[in-house]
Amino acid sequence: MTEEKNKLENEKSLWITGIGLLGFIIVFLVGGSLADSKSDYAPAVIWFGLILFVYYIFLFVGNTRFVKTMAGEWGSKVAFSVVIAILLLESNRQASIEINSVFGISASAFSGTLYIMTILKTFILSKVLLSVFTVWGVVAFVYYLFTGGAGNHKSFQTFIFAISGLLIGGVGWLLVETKLNDDVLHKKAYLVAHSFDFNQHVKCPGKVVKGAAVFLGPAQNRVLVDESEPPQMDWLQAIYANPEELSSVMLPGENELRVLSCS
Repeated sequence: MTEEKNKLENEKSLWITGIGLLGFIIVFLVGGSLADSKSDYAPAVIWFGLILFVYYIFLFVGNTRFVKTMAGEWGSKVAFSVVIAILLLESNRQASIEINSVFGISASAFSGTLYIMTILKTFILSKVLLSVFTVWGVVAFVYYLFTGGAGNHKSFQTFIFAISGLLIGGVGWLLVETKLNDDVLHKKAYLVAHSFDFNQHVKCPGKVVKGAAVFLGPAQNRVLVDESEPPQMDWLQAIYANPEELSSVMLPGENELRVLSCS
């Protein structure tokens, strides 16, 4: 590798590492604090952090020596774009299924919830990559520890790039395992829906609406009513909540969800 290419690789590694660390700090440190304090800035800050975090995941994979060797520089970029498209489509599909399983109706009625759950599903589906980051980071750490980075591309920047995979991959994987597992996703979807899509003041002509409701269909002449007690946890708290913190959240039964036709 020429000195110029080596310099470009170092700079790229630093930029990618910076994006990952910034996303890490925003999601895990700043975001959690803002969510606990219920700051008005919390939603924008958290989603900015998540976007950086997911972007870092793909940049990290595309910049690894293995991917470049197997696919080449141009091929890795094409693969990068294809993987993003597939992941987003699958995340949206799984988010729709999640919402449908909670409320028994199409996810199209819950546009806000679908958006949030799609992002969460994207993060969850990246768990395999996060695991790879962790293993790769451990191997790289041991390698640099014993060799001092000997090889064609030895630099402290590359070492930092590797360690960022260990740190971000490990913590990201732990978050998915502890806070975004299948047992609690239904409850998180339910709480997010009450924050974004349900309304306590829906007016349905000809019917008395008791509880929170959301309009259904393009004609907007039907409503889904949740007659259970409104949850006390907002969507940000729900996303960061552990399974223990969600143990008191009860999903509505069949008798508590009703579809009313408005006159």
